[in-house]
Amino acid sequence: MSLPVAPAHAFLPNSPRGVVVHELTNESRQSARETLFAEIDRLGLRAEMESHLVEAGKAGIDEGCRLQVRLREDRLKAWMPAFDTLDLCQRLGLQTRTNLDDLAREIWLTLLASPIALDFPSAEELLSAVRMRQFIVQAARQTAMDFHTTEANRPTAYWLHSEDSGFILRPGQPLIEALEQTTQPQSSGALYSFSCYRATEYVILLAIAREARASNPALLAALQAQWEQRAVMSGRFHEVFLREYGSMEDPLPIGYYVPGDRIWFRNPDDASSDVAGFEGSWVFYLGNGQFPNFWRRNKPFTLLSKCVEVYHWRHATWTAA
Repeated sequence: MSLPVAPAHAFLPNSPRGVVVHELTNESRQSARETLFAEIDRLGLRAEMESHLVEAGKAGIDEGCRLQVRLREDRLKAWMPAFDTLDLCQRLGLQTRTNLDDLAREIWLTLLASPIALDFPSAEELLSAVRMRQFIVQAARQTAMDFHTTEANRPTAYWLHSEDSGFILRPGQPLIEALEQTTQPQSSGALYSFSCYRATEYVILLAIAREARASNPALLAALQAQWEQRAVMSGRFHEVFLREYGSMEDPLPIGYYVPGDRIWFRNPDDASSDVAGFEGSWVFYLGNGQFPNFWRRNKPFTLLSKCVEVYHWRHATWTAA
């Protein structure tokens, strides 16, 4: 497999990176700082970061101001050299599986180390995004299913199916409970058939719904109503709920991952990648150098083992007439 090389100028130390809260007014910027730093202080990370306020009229900003927060340069070089986040937990002794605050610390540190500026419209949106990443990791760790590329089934107590709308909620069945019963066998006692692409959508939707339940009940009600009428799927799901960063033309460093990222592992074999369901593999980054294995939940992948697994898909296909 070959990977495109990032241009030499892409990740200069002084280029904009970390997280940026933008469109702040003079009145709101102090509140934004207090909101963000309260959480950063709670996790004991204030000494590891630096912040900078860019006011209107400077650095090309016409109105409002922006608060940039990023990991200190010396910490970045020591903990995530070349923006490689895979060994961060081992370097800092973070126990992210058993300690939710450690998982939050890993998310914050990797976001603050971002080689490009990650924009958020408010401090509250940034805090919400971190919580959703935590929910994604927790749900992905509990998710297991029966892989299938052409068939799908769901617990009939919660879902109805039609060719036009896909699987929709039965009226009155709670969305969060339905998603948990469908993806987590410890809740339902059964495995349901999924493609990896659809599985990631259910995990993301579950994380969004859990966050909405706590911080935006009106959004949860809207999600409930939407899935009782028509499921948002595939490209439309990507457009509505996700933000993509990095590209083939301008990639991020090969080792840079934030817990909760959805990752695409492309099948590099021309022949088998033409087979439906074998084009590639969608998974999440769990943190601590691991990616979930939805089919063998207790055996998560490393970056290397996931690449090796996808590489050998070429030996699992055959040519028909």
